[in-house]
Amino acid sequence: MRAGNLKVALIGCALSLSAPLASLCAQPAGVSTLRQVLADRPAMRSYIDNQGHKRQVTEQDEIFLAAAELLSNDGGAGQVDWSNSPPDKQCETADHEIASGGRRATIRIGLVEKCNPREGQPLGFEVLWQELFYELFNIQNDPGFIVLVKEASIGKYSECEFTVASTRLEYYAEQKLSDFYKQVFSSWASAHGFETNEKDWVTSIKPTYEEWIAQYKDPNSYPWDYWGKYFNQTIVPYLDRAGIPTPMRSCRELQMAMTVQQVPEAAVHAATEANDRGVEYWNMRDYNHAFSEFQRACEGGNLAGCYGLGVLYAYGDGVAQNYPKAIQLYQQSCSGGEMQGCDFLGDLYKNGFGVRKDMMQAIDLYDKACKGGLNQGCQDRDALLKVVNH
Repeated sequence: MRAGNLKVALIGCALSLSAPLASLCAQPAGVSTLRQVLADRPAMRSYIDNQGHKRQVTEQDEIFLAAAELLSNDGGAGQVDWSNSPPDKQCETADHEIASGGRRATIRIGLVEKCNPREGQPLGFEVLWQELFYELFNIQNDPGFIVLVKEASIGKYSECEFTVASTRLEYYAEQKLSDFYKQVFSSWASAHGFETNEKDWVTSIKPTYEEWIAQYKDPNSYPWDYWGKYFNQTIVPYLDRAGIPTPMRSCRELQMAMTVQQVPEAAVHAATEANDRGVEYWNMRDYNHAFSEFQRACEGGNLAGCYGLGVLYAYGDGVAQNYPKAIQLYQQSCSGGEMQGCDFLGDLYKNGFGVRKDMMQAIDLYDKACKGGLNQGCQDRDALLKVVNH
C-alpha cells in the first residue's frame, strides 16, 4: 500500500480522530500488549526533547495508538503476542514467529545493538520503536508467506525464485515502514520536540524492488544465504519425500543484482532467458540445444549458464568431453557466487577427473557451497568427511 492510504487503511480510525477520541479506537488487546512491551523495554517509554527535557509517551500519542492497533491485527484478523526473550540469531535485534497451530504470531525485540559499530550498546528509544513497527508490518506479510511455502512445496519455485519471492514481501514491509515514518512518526516527533533519525527508518528503501534487491550482491550473505538455507533445509526435504524434482531455474533478480553495474538490463534478461531454455533442453536430454543455450547464457554473464555448460563438457553431452574446459567454467561460476559450480568442481577433485585427486580440496569446495546455502554441498561435504576420517 502506497503513501496517502496508509494512515486510514493500516492504522484504522485511530489517526483520523482527535487524540482523546482516538484512544477509543485502539483495541483493548493491543493496548494491553503494548503496555507489556513498554514495561519490558522501558527505553521506549520516555525520550529527551530538543529542549533537553525528559518526556513520556502517553496512550494518546499517535505512535502508541498506531502500535496498539497493529498489535490487535496481524493481517489475518488475529492478535499479535509479545515475548520478552531477545532474538537468538546472531545479528537480529528483532524478529517474529509466524502464527501456526492455534498459536498467535509473536514479536521479539532485543536489548542491545548487534553487528554494527554500536554493538553491545543498549537499543535506544527510536530504534526500539522502529524495530517494533517493522515487525508489525512484516507480520502482515505472513499470510502471503504461508501461500509461498505451500507453492514451493509442490515444486513451483527454485531456490533463487523462492528467495526473490520471500524478499519481495520483506521489501513491502520496508515500504510500509518508510511511509509510516513520513506520515506518522516524523510528524509526531516534530510536534513533540523529538529530533528523529530518518536513517533508522528508510536507510535501505528504494523506489522499486529491483533496485532494492540489487543492493545485495554477495551471494554468501543476506538475503541469499538466509532464504537459500531455509529453502534447502525446509522445502527441499519435503520435495524429496514427495518425489518432486527440485527446480533448477535461476532468476532474473539475482543476475541483475550481480551484474547490474556491468551489463545492460536487456543483456541480463537475454542471458537469463537463454539459461532457462538451456535447463529445459537439458531436462529433455536435448543436449545439443542445451549446449547452445548454456553457451549463450554464460557468454552473456549468467553464472548458472556457465556451470550448466561445464556439466555438458564434464559428461561429454552435446559436446566432446573436455575436463579442463569444465574446470574453467566451474571455477568461473563458483568464484562469481554460483554455489552449484563450487559443488560440481568439488566432484572433480573428489574423483580426480581432469585434476589430481584431492579430497581436502573437494571438502573445501563442498563446504563453500554449503555455507553459500546449497544443501547438496552440505551433504557432499559430510559424506566425504566420513570417508576421509574413517
